[in-house]
Amino acid sequence: MKPAAKPPQPAAILAGRPWPLGVEWVQAEDAFNFALYSRHATGATLYAYRLEGPHDPECGHGFDPQKVLLDPYAPSVFFPPQFSRKTNAPTSITEGAERTN
Repeated sequence: MKPAAKPPQPAAILAGRPWPLGVEWVQAEDAFNFALYSRHATGATLYAYRLEGPHDPECGHGFDPQKVLLDPYAPSVFFPPQFSRKTNAPTSITEGAERTN
C-alpha cells in the first residue's frame, strides 16, 4: 500500500500592485494581479467586477452590486457563442430599470 499523498499547499498570498489598472499576468509570481480604483466603493468582488457603494444619483453615485462591470482596461472581451444579453438580462422589470449607471 502506498503512503497517502500530501495535499497541495496553497501558494502564499502576496500584496498586489495598484498599477497598471485592470488585470495583468505576473510571470515571476505565476499569478494575476487585479487593480481597480473607485473613490467611493465600499467593496468589490473579483470574479467579475461588482462594486458596492452608495446609490445616490444626485451626487453622481450609481453603485449597483447586481451589475457585472467590464474591465475598462481589458484589451479585448470574449462572449461565448451561447451568451445572450436577453437570457442574462434582469428577471424583473424593476430590477435594473431604476439604476442606469
